[in-house]
Amino acid sequence: MSDPRNPGRVGSYSGVALGLAGRGDILCATFVTIGNPGELDFDVLDVSNPAAIHRIGRLPDAGGYDIHLVDSLAFLSGYYTGSGNEFQILSIRDSLHPGLVGDASTLGDNNGVWANTTARLAFVADRIEGLQVFDISTLGNPRLDTAMLAAGQAVDISVTGHIACVAEDVAGLRILDVSDPSCPTELSALDTVGQWELTASVVARDSFAYMPWTPQPTRLRAVSISDPRNPTVVAAVNGSIGSPADMVLRDSFLYTAGRYRFQVVSIARPREPELVGSCVTNDGVYFGLALQDTLAYVAGGPSLQIVNVANPANPQVVGNGGHPSTGVAVRDTFAYIPYPYDTLFVYSVANPASPRRLAAVPASVWPWDVALAESLLFVGTSQGVDMYGLDDPAQPRYVAHISTPYGVRRLHYAAPYVYAALWDAGVAVYETTATGVGERRAAAQAGPGRIRAVPNPAAGRVQLIGAAKAASVDVHDAVGRAVVVEATRTQGGDIELNVAGLEPGVYFVGVVENKKAEVLRIVRP
Repeated sequence: MSDPRNPGRVGSYSGVALGLAGRGDILCATFVTIGNPGELDFDVLDVSNPAAIHRIGRLPDAGGYDIHLVDSLAFLSGYYTGSGNEFQILSIRDSLHPGLVGDASTLGDNNGVWANTTARLAFVADRIEGLQVFDISTLGNPRLDTAMLAAGQAVDISVTGHIACVAEDVAGLRILDVSDPSCPTELSALDTVGQWELTASVVARDSFAYMPWTPQPTRLRAVSISDPRNPTVVAAVNGSIGSPADMVLRDSFLYTAGRYRFQVVSIARPREPELVGSCVTNDGVYFGLALQDTLAYVAGGPSLQIVNVANPANPQVVGNGGHPSTGVAVRDTFAYIPYPYDTLFVYSVANPASPRRLAAVPASVWPWDVALAESLLFVGTSQGVDMYGLDDPAQPRYVAHISTPYGVRRLHYAAPYVYAALWDAGVAVYETTATGVGERRAAAQAGPGRIRAVPNPAAGRVQLIGAAKAASVDVHDAVGRAVVVEATRTQGGDIELNVAGLEPGVYFVGVVENKKAEVLRIVRP
């Protein structure tokens, strides 16, 4: 374009094009024949002379809405024809003769594709199912990577046992089996035809899940998940309740936060939930909720609201302050509040009537939610998950970042895993033990791996097999703090550690022998 202020056409090529991607003098394009949407062609065009574009190669019955080029490979997002091979990988090493390398079926029409061949993953955007992730370590046989589930517009997640309940923004409830977090599977879905509009939150315990829905009048539904493959709506809350943006389930009460109101629902009889108390919060919209002792912390705008719930039938706002936010986590007298631009605020709530700011910590763009996990704080943002060490609770220390293909709306921690609802990218599961700063330190010190910890994980005593000649043993938690454990010698001379008094989490055991150090990772479940 010689004059970008005055663009003009210099050439053309006839046909109905769906996807385009170019490099140098080569342009790859998908064309579809009008009146016969099943007939696709993948064309390689020579555009060295824009006034005389011409085709140099073609692969019939191939193509997609989007094309992403990586070296000599073309990744195509797919055009749904019912054939089951919508995601395709083509070779364009020989531009005159493009060829199919591998393909896989998707669940519907796909609008975008991006591949990272180093990570051996391809990301395919599906307008029906959200983002789908494919393992392309074997190019000839790409397969759906279920470590990240195609749960559509996931906005909240709650885990009870090995069952994860996912709230999808416009499609209701999805139930996942996370007994193997590295390979979660979808068991069922409920009301996925759009009747549950604008679902914003979900909470589950034992055999029941609770979800709001927005057709008038707004209601909160109780869903039986005793058979997770066949979830069933069993009740609606008796009383007028606003659509909760976040909920906390404790004992026999469900605490909810939404627009203008904080409400308490009794679930003493799960099949007959009943609204028992409510109070008006400051004018604004509230997105996050945390509960500690007799106080509820409601995050939103214009500020943090603190509600006394000692009497669930008569909750009362007792304090407010701080910044607008979309999430909150509380431990002891510290509240962690993500400011919806680029900051994590720490407040002292020792005096609930007057929260006091202690620190402002830089965060990635648009932090949405926070979750506490032992000595770590996880912050979900529009770019992934930030991790902070809490060796000083008043001053979180940034330790790591996890990139995600889409922004994080909600985080849920169930030791030792963090579950992230990724808006249009479904659900991702992360093991907290694999990302702590202490592990990087341990890896740098690790020796030849001769010593073994048995059993591991261990809830009581663990033996260090092969450590009979150890000169010293020390134990640190995931952020590098030393912890004290009882260490004794077995009859065989090995060292035995009593970890029963440790909090659940990951720990690193350093063993020094003949001036050489070896580090083992043990898990306290």
